[in-house]
Amino acid sequence: MTQYFFSADLFSDTSPNQVAQVTKSIVLKVIMQNKPNLCVFWAVSGDCEEKQTQTNPIQTQNKAIFCAKNRPQTQNKPNSNPISSPNKPNFPAPLPKAGPPSFPLDQSLLRLHNIFVPESEKIYQQRKFKIKIITRNAIIRIAVAAAILTLAALWAYNIMIKSPGKSYSGPLPPLTEDQTALRGRLMADVANLALKIGERNIYQPKNLAAAADFIESSLADAGCSVTKQTYTVEQIPCSNLEVTITGSIYPDRIVIVGSHYDSVYGCPGANDNATAVAANLALARHFASKKPDLTLRFLFFVNEEPPFFQTPDMGSTVYAKKCRENNENIVAMLSLETLGYYSDQPNSQKYPPPLTLFYPSTADFIAFVSKPSCRKLLHRVVSTFRQNCKFPSESGAIPSFLAGIAWSDHYSFWQQGYPALMVTDTAPFRYPYYHEPDDTVDKINFDNLTRVVSGMKFVISDLTESD
Repeated sequence: MTQYFFSADLFSDTSPNQVAQVTKSIVLKVIMQNKPNLCVFWAVSGDCEEKQTQTNPIQTQNKAIFCAKNRPQTQNKPNSNPISSPNKPNFPAPLPKAGPPSFPLDQSLLRLHNIFVPESEKIYQQRKFKIKIITRNAIIRIAVAAAILTLAALWAYNIMIKSPGKSYSGPLPPLTEDQTALRGRLMADVANLALKIGERNIYQPKNLAAAADFIESSLADAGCSVTKQTYTVEQIPCSNLEVTITGSIYPDRIVIVGSHYDSVYGCPGANDNATAVAANLALARHFASKKPDLTLRFLFFVNEEPPFFQTPDMGSTVYAKKCRENNENIVAMLSLETLGYYSDQPNSQKYPPPLTLFYPSTADFIAFVSKPSCRKLLHRVVSTFRQNCKFPSESGAIPSFLAGIAWSDHYSFWQQGYPALMVTDTAPFRYPYYHEPDDTVDKINFDNLTRVVSGMKFVISDLTESD
């Protein structure tokens, strides 16, 4: 028989019954966990020696004696008793694993606990403590937090991502005869800007002036009257070009379609932004003879590219600020930005995080981009486009601090409190030659550019009709 003896000195105000209870709970727990095949019994002896003094506490020495015997391997023997010695007291049956004592532990009993509990038991208690951290209340709090996050995600999706209608999918229809003619004009205008003129900015002032002259003459050929807004940047004259078609019913309500005609330093700017300028010219030609209910303006902005982007010298900033000073009622502004590159290759489309979770990974669509406060305008534009154009489209009313959301002339109108959005192929998020010398005419998909311009005709018609 294997015996285990434990003893501890206790203060006299701790009764033998108390020490028996706490010691039993501790030792039983240790022995039963480390040697579960043992049969455990307990007994307490109470030899007390008392000393009555005023300076020293009355101490009592108790000894707790525990006896553990290997559990006999009985094989279906009824009435088998593991204790048969007549010299030992009639111990009770084996006790279950004891719980904590029901009375407060004083320092002596705590010391007893620290003496008898081995390192393995302390590790077990630490693990048990960690498990207890996840309480029922904690689980409830986690569930509530998860529910709030889920509701927030659904709210954000409905506000920012969800849009009316359904994006077109399937084979693209062939170009009509009118679209084929439009395609030819688009190709010619892009070639004039990106090939014949090339890089156009204040560092190439002659080319910048040549681009403005080309746009002005193209508009004049279409019967449009052009107004220039000229200002000076680094002693170079810079001009915004404007065509106005006055509304027949609500002339004080204004819809603007704009695009910038400059290119970034060192870049011929075929896609960025000759494609949008060509699209804007095509739309101005189309509406030149129309009589819209609302006033329609076509704008060609200078100095959108760095280093003037989002500065006071940005062409659209100069224009939008003037509109606000004149208290003009601009009800919609559409910024045409980089419209000509498309790909059907998987993973050809990128996004700023976390938008990857919500949009397709193939760069075969046109995007309509705005901020949440302009989603009413965005939804109207997207709905009209999808109803009238068989071409894939995506949209989002995304907070403007995300990369790319405010990267065009619509930003200037946001700054003045006007509703505005951007129409784009998403530029750097799909176009490998963005702001590179290789941004050339051969990279442009003119069939898809033609389809987008055809769809925008319906969008502008809808926006300039009275409600």
